[in-house]
Amino acid sequence: MGLWIGKAEKLGFEPDLFDLVFSVDVIHHITDKLSHFREAYRALKPGGRVCTVTDSEWIIRNRQPLSVYFPETVAAELTRYPSISQITGLM
Repeated sequence: MGLWIGKAEKLGFEPDLFDLVFSVDVIHHITDKLSHFREAYRALKPGGRVCTVTDSEWIIRNRQPLSVYFPETVAAELTRYPSISQITGLM
């Protein structure tokens, strides 16, 4: 398929095209997460899967050495990253 550049909220692919919509460390950059998941599911074939990989609260709090030497980053990152329960709720 080659390189594709666009917005997660409007993939622009035909419906029922993919077996898997996979993203790693992206969800915290997406403004309208609900629209993203709606679009992802629209682009999936029946029985397809969405896999969203991101940092959990535990990972953010325990990053080494970042959380040790720059503890002020923890609060900022917790604000920036949606919680796992928020993500699963949207999915």
